[in-house]
Amino acid sequence: MTETRGSIRQMYKDGRYTLLQRHQIDDNYWDSCLDQCTYRLPYPYTWWLDIVSPGWCGLVQYSSEGYSAVFPLPVRRKFGKQLLRQPVFGHQLGLFAQGKAKPDKESLVRAIDLICHTFPYIDGLALHGTGRYELSGTTLIRHNYLIDLRQSYNQILNAYAGNRRREISAAAQAGIVVQKTNGPEKMVEVFRKYIEPGIYGIDGTEYPMFHALFKKWQQMKAVTVYESVLQDQWLAGAAILRWHNRLIYIFNASTPEGKRLDALSLLIDRVVAEHAGSNVPLWFDFEAPASQSVLDYYRRFGGRKETYHVIHQNNLPQILKTIQKARKWIVQSFRK
Repeated sequence: MTETRGSIRQMYKDGRYTLLQRHQIDDNYWDSCLDQCTYRLPYPYTWWLDIVSPGWCGLVQYSSEGYSAVFPLPVRRKFGKQLLRQPVFGHQLGLFAQGKAKPDKESLVRAIDLICHTFPYIDGLALHGTGRYELSGTTLIRHNYLIDLRQSYNQILNAYAGNRRREISAAAQAGIVVQKTNGPEKMVEVFRKYIEPGIYGIDGTEYPMFHALFKKWQQMKAVTVYESVLQDQWLAGAAILRWHNRLIYIFNASTPEGKRLDALSLLIDRVVAEHAGSNVPLWFDFEAPASQSVLDYYRRFGGRKETYHVIHQNNLPQILKTIQKARKWIVQSFRK
């Protein structure tokens, strides 16, 4: 860390945010601040960001002991400018403050204003815990779903939509078995073959990121891979990350036959059944993407809707906007 202890105290008196580059951030201060938040997510930790967004920077608010609040900023350099883009493996970021479950609005708005003035292009920066606020201007609303696993399995099952229960029952009657497996290789292979072609923006760098994260999760004994199989046929798989009071549906894939047989629905149901009736707070977190069809699929599991804001801003020069638009059209045309 480049600042002296005296400068920390001075900034604490000022009570302002400071934008730090990655090499200026003290990992112990940053991660300690996150450890003391009551809303615990894995995405803003230094080791996670180093994998999914190398060169990230962050806003910090100083206290007499280090950082009292942090706001990670996933920076990418493009067109000769520093831009912000939500990482693929980073569902929600935003403002994290010691002792708080969610950021207070005044601090959040101050941070957003600073970010929007600093970065001309912001692509979907997701802000956790902001659903209760009305944020104008550059933010849009997104949703996620969570299942409260303190409920009994029967309570959870009864909240499923009727067609979801029928799909799960049919998948079980077809003989599909859900089991644990050692690694994600088959799941990644199927994702690359069947799912990647339909997603705009994947450039191949995501797979080394996932494997690096997975290795770290294994070291922490925090990840379990489940797969749905029918006799010798692999149909679907999912990696479930256990992070404090969450089971995060962090990565999944299904073959066309698995999709037809609702193999993932059965897999999710079996994971929920395994952990239902928890005597401590525990949530199954779908980590829903922006896709409305996927969100509707998760909604039929009857979970609680979680709302949050995302920042979008494009103040790039017009020539760069035109280049962006043309590039997107070309990429999407080749994927058809």
